[in-house]
Amino acid sequence: MGRSNLGKRLARLERIFPPAPPKAADLPVEEWVDEVMGFGGPALYGVEEDFFGWLEWLPGFLRSQMNLRLAEAWGPLPHGTGSALPPEIAERVEEALPPHIERWRRVFAEARPEREAKRLMSEEHDRLYGRYGVGREWVRDADREREALRIKYEGWEQQWEHDYEQWERRHQPDEQEDRLPDSPP
Repeated sequence: MGRSNLGKRLARLERIFPPAPPKAADLPVEEWVDEVMGFGGPALYGVEEDFFGWLEWLPGFLRSQMNLRLAEAWGPLPHGTGSALPPEIAERVEEALPPHIERWRRVFAEARPEREAKRLMSEEHDRLYGRYGVGREWVRDADREREALRIKYEGWEQQWEHDYEQWERRHQPDEQEDRLPDSPP
C-alpha cells in the first residue's frame, strides 16, 4: 500500500515540477554557433577595417545569442543575457568558432574588388566636394575609429593563419568532410 501511495506522490510531483534542464554537455552548442554564424558576418562592401570592427562586435553578439539559447534550455538566467557564458559553454563556443571566422574572412576577401571600387568613388567625391565639410564631423570620427582598428589589428592576418592551421591540425577532418561551413547565400 505504501508503494502505490509513493508512486502517486511521485507522479503528482512530476506533473507539478518541470523536467530537469539538460546538462551543459547535452546542449547542442556547436549547432547554435553554426546557426548564429550563418547570418552574422561582416559588412562586405564597406571599408577594409569593417572586418576588424566585426571581430570586435562578435564576442558580445555571440554571448547574447548563446545566453538566449541557454535561457530557452534552462529557463531564465540569473545573470541575464549580457553576462559571461558558463565556462564549459564558452569553451565549446570558442572551439566551434574558427571555421566560421575563416569562412567569413574568405568571403570578405573575395569582396575586396567591390570595396576598392567604392573607395575610389568615395575619393573622387571627397576630391570634388571635400571630405570634412559642415555637418560631416562624423566622417572624421569614423576615420579615427578605422585608424585605431588598423593599428590594433596590424599583423592579425598572419597570426590568424597560424592559429587556424593549428586548429585544423587538432581537428583533422575526414577526407570527405569539409570543415568550412557552406558559403552564405
